[in-house]
Amino acid sequence: MCCSRGGRFARAGHQGKNASAEALAAFDAKYGYDKPLFCGHWARLRALEDRKRDCGAGNAERGVRSAEYRVPLAYALPAGTYRLSLGGLTGDDHPSVSVAIQPIDAARLSPTVSLACAAAATWQVVFTVPEESRAAAIVVTGAVPASARLRQRTGHFFDSQLCHFLYGLVRGELGSSAEYDTSVAQVLRSGIWPSLAITVPILAGGTILAVMLGLFCAMWRGGGVDRSILLVSTLLMSVNYVVWVLAGQYFLPSGCTSSRSGGSRTGPTSCCRC
Repeated sequence: MCCSRGGRFARAGHQGKNASAEALAAFDAKYGYDKPLFCGHWARLRALEDRKRDCGAGNAERGVRSAEYRVPLAYALPAGTYRLSLGGLTGDDHPSVSVAIQPIDAARLSPTVSLACAAAATWQVVFTVPEESRAAAIVVTGAVPASARLRQRTGHFFDSQLCHFLYGLVRGELGSSAEYDTSVAQVLRSGIWPSLAITVPILAGGTILAVMLGLFCAMWRGGGVDRSILLVSTLLMSVNYVVWVLAGQYFLPSGCTSSRSGGSRTGPTSCCRC
């Protein structure tokens, strides 16, 4: 699914500069940005950025024993299947992972789910958070990793941003607008008739006026009328279109509420954005 007006970069203005990782993750899930770009069974998460340095150093400084590592989640993981990959393990030969599952409508943590893993330089553990629950904490005991990666399983191999965009394009769906919080097709449908109501009369009137002026020039070719129309047309064509837009905002009435001081116009900048 695509997002109008800047696509994914619209989230900065939509969420604000101080948006939390959980708010950005909800934004990604709403507009389909939490999926792989092309294809794949696993997608990256905002809950844990890929960490390639000594992950256990911070725990050791806080007095936690060296053989325990608490995964620094930015937010509680919602329902789904996840894969935690840890590399560069140092510690016991049989590390294990404990996942604290918390019901959404309860304040207390339910008993943790312990997952035993075979010793290796790099190992992975897959766990599932049930519906109406969330994973509030993940603790690795018996080893301290040097790198950590967390991924969420997708619906299928082609459950990606590209495939969803192409599938929606075939069905005539252009995605969702982050600014208007509706589909892009609905935004286009709501704006096409006002646009046509302006452009069609302008096109028809401009064509009729151009034909009439051309006939006048042909009738008095080489005379004063011909030269005057040529001069005025050339001058008007040399004016930038932005000048006409600003002039229209200033002189033509609009639905915006413009402030007035002493009965005089304050100019186009005082008009709000409709």
